[in-house]
Amino acid sequence: MRANCLSYRFNISTRSPFKISKFNLVLAIFTSLLLLSSCGNGDDNLANTNTLAVSTLIAEQVPEYKITQSYVGEVESARMSRIGFEISGMLEEIAFDEGDSVNKAQVMATLDTDRLKARRAELVATRDQAKANLELAQITRQRTKEALDLNAVSFQEYDEADKSYKAQKASLEQAKSAVKTLDVDIEKSKLKAPFDSVISKRYLDEGEVIQPGQEVFEILERASPEVRIGLATSMIDGIKVGDPIEIKVNGKSYDSKVKTVLPIRGQNTRTVDVILSVENDFKDIRQGDIASVNIEKLVSKNGFWLPLTALTESSRGLWSCYVAIPLGDVDSVKGATHRLERRELELLHQEFEMVYVQGTISDGDIIVSEGIQRLVPDLLVKINNSTSASGGAE
Repeated sequence: MRANCLSYRFNISTRSPFKISKFNLVLAIFTSLLLLSSCGNGDDNLANTNTLAVSTLIAEQVPEYKITQSYVGEVESARMSRIGFEISGMLEEIAFDEGDSVNKAQVMATLDTDRLKARRAELVATRDQAKANLELAQITRQRTKEALDLNAVSFQEYDEADKSYKAQKASLEQAKSAVKTLDVDIEKSKLKAPFDSVISKRYLDEGEVIQPGQEVFEILERASPEVRIGLATSMIDGIKVGDPIEIKVNGKSYDSKVKTVLPIRGQNTRTVDVILSVENDFKDIRQGDIASVNIEKLVSKNGFWLPLTALTESSRGLWSCYVAIPLGDVDSVKGATHRLERRELELLHQEFEMVYVQGTISDGDIIVSEGIQRLVPDLLVKINNSTSASGGAE
């Protein structure tokens, strides 16, 4: 269009005045002015078209950010025992098998007690004999005492009767103790469950002769299971006994609470074990299952949440963004309303597509949120839209 305008002006200036009437001359001048005005508006429209439009957000400073880290641990029974008999003997009966549930004090297996019962009968006879000897010694001591009062016997004879009585009394106590000891052994020939549990392993069968302490069953407590999680040092400070924590086992969520934080650090992992007790329905949880937890920690440090699309790599390990600075006189630049400045940033934390940064930006700054690969410092732009940049990664 500009070329046509210039050409038209050239034709007017070179046309012979002797061939043009006054009316035609006025008409030509008026038409020329209209064309020149049209050419000027076309330049303005071209400037508006070439001014880059950018999407922006308003920087909002927040005092802290949240770190969320995932950890895995293992499900454990609150109590697990490998139980067996305290005495030796032949395994006579096993009442339960693997997978069975047993209640506390319920008899799980028994030993053959024939030998113990025979021995008990022998000890009972010895006890009865000692009791009879004691009664005789008591009568003898009483009669000797009466004779001594009548000067019918010597003090030596009375002393002998008295000591014989005391010796028989001690023999009776010894015989009673032997019977009680054997009764304990007979009772220990019954293997009883120490707590409500489920049998996870059975090691022996009937007819085997076992030794004291030899394992017969492995049992797991039926009560609420526990989860052992090893946490890094940076995350352990905010963990307190009783804190609620959600865990996931086999894709299902369960409520749990911190039962204890162990006072030692793992030698190989250098982590601190935290024991969690499962609070709600845990029938689908088994010992050895893998449990996962998300641990959150607040870090008190002023900064800004920005999208990754607002960052561009800078020097010395830093990052940068573009801040749109409003122009003083909007009409002085055709279509442009802001000028871009590059600001250096330090990236503190990243969550999904959002980053938490510190740097040379301030609360309320207009940050270019995307398309920064097209930008350079001092570029004049116009704002396409502007949103808030608070709240962090969701």
